[in-house]
Amino acid sequence: MLTKVIFLLLCAKTVMFYRTSSCLRPNEEFSLCGWRCPATCVNLRLFATDRCPSIWDCRVGCRCTAGYVRDEYSKGCVLVQDCPDTPRCPKGEVMGTNLQCIRRRHIISINESHMDYYSVP
Repeated sequence: MLTKVIFLLLCAKTVMFYRTSSCLRPNEEFSLCGWRCPATCVNLRLFATDRCPSIWDCRVGCRCTAGYVRDEYSKGCVLVQDCPDTPRCPKGEVMGTNLQCIRRRHIISINESHMDYYSVP
C-alpha cells in the first residue's frame, strides 16, 4: 500500500513539473486534451469558429488560458480586444483546414513536378 502511495505522489509531482515547465509564454496553460481548432485572432474575425468541429481532439500541448486567444502575428496569447485589426493570416501563411494559420511550403522534385504541403508554424 505504501508503495502505491509513493508511486502516486511521484506521478503527481512529475505531472505538476511537466505542466509548469512546458508552457513558457504568458497566459498559456498545459492541456492534455485540447480543441482541434482553438480560437485565434484571425478565425474570430472570420467568424470561423461556427465551422470548426466542436469535438476535443485530445492534443497535448499549451493553449491560451480562459479569456485569451492566440495571436498569429506574435504567436502569444492576448485578450480578444488586443487582437490586431486584420482578418488575414501573416505573410507567408494561409488558413489551414483546422482554421489555423499555417505555413505553405513548396517542394520541387527531380522530374520538375511539384508538391505543395502545409505545416504548423
